[in-house]
Amino acid sequence: METVIWQPVIHGKKHNIVVRYFMTNRDIKPVTVPVIILNGIGEGKYSASKSLKTLIALGVQSGYSVILPFSQLPADEQAITLICEQVPVLIAQKAMIDTGTKHVDLIARSQGGGAAILAASKNPEIFRKIALIAPFGLTNELLGPTMLAQRNAILWRLTRNAFKNIVLDYGAFRGGVEIGGSFLLEFIKNRLSLSFNAALKGDLQQKFLELSARYQERIALFTSVDDEVFNHHEYKLSLPDSVNIIPTSGPHAASASKVGQAQLAKAVRWL
Repeated sequence: METVIWQPVIHGKKHNIVVRYFMTNRDIKPVTVPVIILNGIGEGKYSASKSLKTLIALGVQSGYSVILPFSQLPADEQAITLICEQVPVLIAQKAMIDTGTKHVDLIARSQGGGAAILAASKNPEIFRKIALIAPFGLTNELLGPTMLAQRNAILWRLTRNAFKNIVLDYGAFRGGVEIGGSFLLEFIKNRLSLSFNAALKGDLQQKFLELSARYQERIALFTSVDDEVFNHHEYKLSLPDSVNIIPTSGPHAASASKVGQAQLAKAVRWL
């Protein structure tokens, strides 16, 4: 595992945040564009390492699997927005320096998808192609009329989804334990509701539509009718027909699960 120090200024105070990620062999000089993965909320070392192994198995020469540091900063809108806008760019800049390339490809899952949208909106010139697997924040209006209703709907769906799918395979179990432990810690610290509230405040749908118009076929959503958290049909109802939506299969999956790895592989092949 690798680390890089990120120094955001939040509410006038400078922080030193350790951003953790896994990367492919630094001694191999790639001939292709680096691929960066933004894993979902609560996913840690196990999930990130499994995602990188999938990249390697598919022949990706330069890959970076990032653990977004949501738990290291205050659970407020400014902190979450800065994580989403700046951390993917920090890793992208490192990848470009490591490989001597001018662009990177970006794959993001669930809440990582929200981070990808915000980062690419601020720095579209860095990212060549963007694959979003069941991204957060594009179907909010179908989840409820208020932020409270939307937050409760997502939490209920995530909880139900976890109990239904955690026994599918060992990766799903390990990933589910990792995510569940993170959620429990956030709940104990009274941060879970604050984190979701802050994430729901961002106008991700409008930013995504602007990105979609700019990138056109270079940005895609990978969605599933079996996903009970962010469903394929809800994306179709919430977004115009011009959006590039690629159907996939399986539930809202942890990155480390067999389903999650299959969804990731489909996104990698699309790049």
